[in-house]
Amino acid sequence: MKTNQIVRAVLILALTSCGDSTPSGTGPGPVAVAGSVAGRVRVAGGDEALGGVTLTLGGRTVTANEQGWFSFGEVPPGEGVSLVARHDGYAEGVMALTVRVGAITSADVALVRMQPAQPIDTAAGGTITGASGVSVRFPAGALVTADGRAATGMATVALAYLDASSMAMRVAFPASFTGRRTDGTTVPFESFGVVAVDVRQGSQALSLAAGMSAELTLPVVPSQAAAAPATVPLWSLDAANARWAEEGTATRQTVAGRDVWVASVPHLSWWNVDLPYETTCVRACVRDPQGATVPNVEVVLNGVDYSGSSRAWTGADGCFAADVKRASQVSVFARQGVLATEPRTASTPSTAMRAASNPQACGDLGTLTMVQAVAQITLTWGAAPRDLDSHFTGPTLGSPATRFHVYYGGRGDLGQAPFAALDTDDTSSYGPEVITVSRMTAGRYRYSVHNYSGQASGAIERSGATVGLIVPRQGIVRRYDVPAVNPGSDNVWRVFDLVVDGAGTISVETIGAFAASGAGYNP
Repeated sequence: MKTNQIVRAVLILALTSCGDSTPSGTGPGPVAVAGSVAGRVRVAGGDEALGGVTLTLGGRTVTANEQGWFSFGEVPPGEGVSLVARHDGYAEGVMALTVRVGAITSADVALVRMQPAQPIDTAAGGTITGASGVSVRFPAGALVTADGRAATGMATVALAYLDASSMAMRVAFPASFTGRRTDGTTVPFESFGVVAVDVRQGSQALSLAAGMSAELTLPVVPSQAAAAPATVPLWSLDAANARWAEEGTATRQTVAGRDVWVASVPHLSWWNVDLPYETTCVRACVRDPQGATVPNVEVVLNGVDYSGSSRAWTGADGCFAADVKRASQVSVFARQGVLATEPRTASTPSTAMRAASNPQACGDLGTLTMVQAVAQITLTWGAAPRDLDSHFTGPTLGSPATRFHVYYGGRGDLGQAPFAALDTDDTSSYGPEVITVSRMTAGRYRYSVHNYSGQASGAIERSGATVGLIVPRQGIVRRYDVPAVNPGSDNVWRVFDLVVDGAGTISVETIGAFAASGAGYNP
């Protein structure tokens, strides 16, 4: 999966008022001994910018601007550096960052919306049930105030649930997909569900009294049911250190006819039902469009057939090695500034090994080649319909009288005509589907979304579809939400046209109308 992070470094350089700054003098100056962190906050599951977020790193706090951008300068280098993001109405976001001397660490912060708060009588306790089959049960008198006194009267409970089987939501997974076991070892894991619980009286947070526990219930995601065992380790989040710690067990049960995880928790935080896996490793080298190796590039390895993710950085030679799940499928991509590689799906070795032990023994993925994006379009949507498709058409470079069509049946290519490519065809809800454009000639290009599942399977106007457009060279960032009214129940949403003039300048013309698929995808 590839997101709009390829342009982040360019846009961040324009920030002047939402983060730290360090004056510069004349002359060569001292040798760098620190790095920096810069990024953007958005709502998990889409590309909606979230401004006004408070971010804390290393004891310093900044506030994201109205577009969600933020930055920290002079950050000491380290692994697992904790970045904490807070905003009313959202669960606390936590990232474990790698900060390198003289480098900008890019932080894509995605916050999960809390579900609507519900009332609870603190003396009587009770069960709060949220969306997606998540619930929490409090015993009578289990809640206390910050100073340890028994809470009295009414309070409110809000839940946040994260399904890490969705790649669109995986970026919001707190910290990393690793945790510390009770024996002190650190292991990678795949997630079977994550939930946060927030209890408040007004603005004051309540917690569980010493010796008391609450009972959490999370759904067993259907796509994970076959792999879900009877018991799975339970993990709580240490936000200050961006680290998960094993703390109990979740059991698989059938409750009221539903397949669920049930766990008892002694405190309120993010809780995670995760199963450690046996690792192997893969390696590759990253090159730029001219063939030169690229050092200090972040590489993301997303599980395709497991709900986990890992990250690595290329060394001075432009190469990396990273641990992944043994005998599985991973999607690998690298990014730096306005460059990114196309995602590559690969099978991992069946031999158990660790990258740190012998990186040259890791499965060789060859070379990942970066391409510069002229434009990037991201489509995400909800659970229904299952299959929305991106369609992008435009004049063929060198033959403008003919038009290319990038979609699931012809995904295109970034290195040759049509110089546009679809990263993946998501047929099981949510997305994202990302089209990246590496070159454009003068003419008119059109982007549309087709409801392949058909209106009877879920109306496109009720799909929650969102399209994000980024044109990095011109600083264009747009978001389009699917119109709510579709009088003809048509199955194609014509979103926008990109018009390129003879000088290569791109203008955006919003369409925002529905049409029948038989009308085609060209202007």
